[in-house]
Amino acid sequence: MPWCGHAPPIEGCHRCKLVMTDDRYRRLWGIDDETLRPCKHLGERTGENLPCSACKEGKGMIPVHVCQVFGACTTAKQMPQLACCFDCARREI
Repeated sequence: MPWCGHAPPIEGCHRCKLVMTDDRYRRLWGIDDETLRPCKHLGERTGENLPCSACKEGKGMIPVHVCQVFGACTTAKQMPQLACCFDCARREI
């Protein structure tokens, strides 16, 4: 089972819960504190949530945030037509 990639972790995602509560999973998936810290360009949530295809039973929702660089983004999952902090070349912490 691979890491879900949500950074910061989201509510309703079983893998996020494992990352936040069990160091063994953090080591297994190579996750450090810096990986989970948000980008300095990340703003408040817009109120829009998109379904996460990786979350068990589709219960996880990906919040869309305001981004000072791209206008809107997600923090960890690449979604159509939105920037994503996780693999962004302009990410700064």
